[in-house]
Amino acid sequence: MAKKKQSKQQGQQFLSDENYLRQRARSLKIGKCYITDNSDGGIDDIIVTRQHTGGRISIACYVVDYYCLGVKNSFYRLRIEDYELQDQMRNEWSDLTFRECSYEEAHNRIYGAIAFAEEAGIAPHKSFALTQYMLEEDTDDVPLIEYEYGKDGKHLLICDTQLEASKYLPLLEKNLGKGNYDYIIGIGNEPSDLGDDDISYQVDMQEILEGYDREAVVDMAADFGLKIADSLSEEEARKAYADFIKENPKTVLTCLSRHDISLLEEVGEEGGDYLEIDLEDNGLLPMIIKYGCAEEYYDSSDNRRLRVADDFFAAMKPHLEEIRKDQVRMLCNVAENIVEGLANLYGLVRMDEAKQYLLQQLGYEGDEGNQGFDGIRKLSLLLKSMESPLSPEADLKDQLPENQLCYVSRFCRTSVAELQEQIARYDGQVTSRRAFSDDQVMSAGTEYPVIPNDRQRAFDDFFSKKLGLNHYLAWYFGTQLWHRVQHEGHLPGLKPIEEYFEYDVLTSAREPVSRKTREEAMLLLGEYLRHMPRWTLKGHSPYSANVEV
Repeated sequence: MAKKKQSKQQGQQFLSDENYLRQRARSLKIGKCYITDNSDGGIDDIIVTRQHTGGRISIACYVVDYYCLGVKNSFYRLRIEDYELQDQMRNEWSDLTFRECSYEEAHNRIYGAIAFAEEAGIAPHKSFALTQYMLEEDTDDVPLIEYEYGKDGKHLLICDTQLEASKYLPLLEKNLGKGNYDYIIGIGNEPSDLGDDDISYQVDMQEILEGYDREAVVDMAADFGLKIADSLSEEEARKAYADFIKENPKTVLTCLSRHDISLLEEVGEEGGDYLEIDLEDNGLLPMIIKYGCAEEYYDSSDNRRLRVADDFFAAMKPHLEEIRKDQVRMLCNVAENIVEGLANLYGLVRMDEAKQYLLQQLGYEGDEGNQGFDGIRKLSLLLKSMESPLSPEADLKDQLPENQLCYVSRFCRTSVAELQEQIARYDGQVTSRRAFSDDQVMSAGTEYPVIPNDRQRAFDDFFSKKLGLNHYLAWYFGTQLWHRVQHEGHLPGLKPIEEYFEYDVLTSAREPVSRKTREEAMLLLGEYLRHMPRWTLKGHSPYSANVEV
């Protein structure tokens, strides 16, 4: 009997928070419920609590949009004291006014908003897959209370930006039809009735540049050799910059990377009413986004998308084929591939090292080679974006000798000083600096930040086949794990690796993860952590210089 009791207890201990929610939450007694007094604004925060026998409570909070989107977000906290909830409502949510409400009101408002959103093809936020278990099942056992949804008889989409709106407008158009919904973009605007007009998701440079302040515009213009006059206002500076880009298409294209030019060609091949394509899931930001010529967004299926400014594309399109054959641009392509590849392989590479490798590959010598490299360096926006002074005290990069400059991988999410500290920390564990082949160097700028190897492939297969994650999520979780190992908890607020894997990665699976799959996952994680790259971005492990990759 004691043995059986111990076995049951062990089963309870193994239950993760996610499985506890799915299996046990609805067996807890419903406690107090709260709702904000913001119904006139179309959005409420609703809190539902459940009572544990020992006096603690578990809570779920739902952000509910009555006008269009249903459950916009939600989260839960398990086994907390009631005073912790009260403190959170008083301090963290001090700008909100809560009132106590019945569970029936909370339930009906949440599920009513979900049903209304589903009419437009909009599903609840993905977090609701778990937080729904803090609610009773939506059956006739819960008394029905009817509330009004929408605004003036229509779905009303309210978004802060065009980028956010673009995720939902195609769904509204598809499921409700023209003229059957309104939308507002930006606080203080009036609803827009689309009527019979064609919906356009085009965007021009001026719209994109509204997200850039004057200093950013001046810096971007300087990279193209354009000086923005001090007398120009912020709006005038944006216009001057956008006009220069559109009036100098060949100059701009010469500065763009091969990757950016390929994206523009692909956009042209796609055609359609607006200029959009899927982005590669490698996490690297195209330069045309960085320089205000395009924008990135995620569609309703969480696919990473690129939308190019229509006026920018119209100026560039006639010159795309010509620039691909341009000798200067071709030379820049080679230099960018080599320099970015070296930076991705080693985290950072000093300017003189990068120059030496490049000149060796191109067969240049002496002054001719140095002048060629300096010309490329000044021309390439990609290399400028990776260029950083080794000395934190350095002010102007252009006045520094090359031995004080380095190229930093765009995969790095740290400053140069932090990256140097990491390298120094791991130097004692590395018996040799691995030599990479020319092919690996040339391909290192655009791949997943680990050179493909058997362990990485096994981990990717687990993400896709066992957890059902799409390619982007598999890449995202892989890079997040690498990032945590790289910093080893040195960044404030960074969850420990095992905790992140347990509570963020595994809970993103399409179906609940079984105990057997969870155990397999933890074994794979251990292998991954023992052999993944540390102080270099790709393919090298500090644990042994002879690790096969």
